Amino acid sequence: MKKGLLLLVLLSCWFLPKTVSAQEISMEYFQDSLSPYGTWIRVADYGDCWQPYVDDPDWSPYTLGNWAYTDQGWLWVSDEPFGWATYHYGRWINLEGRGWCWVPGYAWAPAWVSWRYGDGYCGWAPMPPPRFAGEVGPGWYNFCPASAMGESSLRVVIINRNYNYQYVRRTNVINAYISIGNARIYSGPPILEVNRYAVRRPVPRYTIERNVVVRDRYDNFHPQPNGGKIVVYAPPVRRENSPSPRPYPSAQVRTPVVNDGRNVYRPPAVGPYAVPSAVPQQNRAANASVYKHEPVPQPQPSRIGPVQSQPQPQPRPQPQQQVQAQPQAQPQPQPQPQRSQAVSPNPGNPWQGGGAPSQRGGGQSSPEGHHGGGHR
Repeated sequence: MKKGLLLLVLLSCWFLPKTVSAQEISMEYFQDSLSPYGTWIRVADYGDCWQPYVDDPDWSPYTLGNWAYTDQGWLWVSDEPFGWATYHYGRWINLEGRGWCWVPGYAWAPAWVSWRYGDGYCGWAPMPPPRFAGEVGPGWYNFCPASAMGESSLRVVIINRNYNYQYVRRTNVINAYISIGNARIYSGPPILEVNRYAVRRPVPRYTIERNVVVRDRYDNFHPQPNGGKIVVYAPPVRRENSPSPRPYPSAQVRTPVVNDGRNVYRPPAVGPYAVPSAVPQQNRAANASVYKHEPVPQPQPSRIGPVQSQPQPQPRPQPQQQVQAQPQAQPQPQPQPQRSQAVSPNPGNPWQGGGAPSQRGGGQSSPEGHHGGGHR
């Protein structure tokens, strides 16, 4: 009788559903996973940072992808193979002469951004690390119409950064936040306000389901909508008191100077460009499929009036030979075409009639951005 009862207990334990315990990843996991898509550098005050290989001089974080509204605020769904890490763990900093650098972090979030909203427009900027004692200026922000927040590709609807001054004046900082563990996340523009401007269809709502099972570091970690849920790869990161430095950093920045985006006419640098010799052979196809957008065309000065023909170079005179002159027929005068009076163009001002701010960055007081030093 006792043996039968013991056997029944063992069988019931065998067939009970097994729960999957949360596994942890380390900083080495980040380094190995992101190395094919960028380079690691060691920056004073910020530690080991990562820079992506990009081929667009107008690239910035949180531009290649789309927003999804969830129960934890706005989730950034990146189209880039490294987005699962760089937009959900850690934050970004822009260094003069170097470009955008990702500073790894331990806490996962739907997105580490500061938000602005107002007058039918939404703006977001990557948050700097907590140790950065400064404010985020207009040059760090990306703006788009609120009606475009549900688009599947925001890169084509983001407004030219040269106009950011006027959109900063038209919007307000959103201070509403939610807490996820020990992290405080800014929730972004209200969904009711965004859907009020929706043109095609309202922005759907999802519930985040975190996949905490550690997968191979080269798998596809793109968030997958599943009905009313969206599955994201978000394993916890193991904290190390003294992580051993790895020989990944290819350069060191001993005295970093941060471009805080105060002047939009001197935009933040991008970083190392993806040239054929810089990207590993096995990753060129992946990068080509990701960076398939075209840069935003810049306004060109308009030309008014008839196009003047370019002067042709005159041939060098040849030495005259002694030949007997032959009588030649006199050419008949040809009537000259009448030219209309042309309005002189203004090629020195490419923004003539474009509606951009008339003052340059140094002569206009830039609005205050969002303080990045107090977010955890």
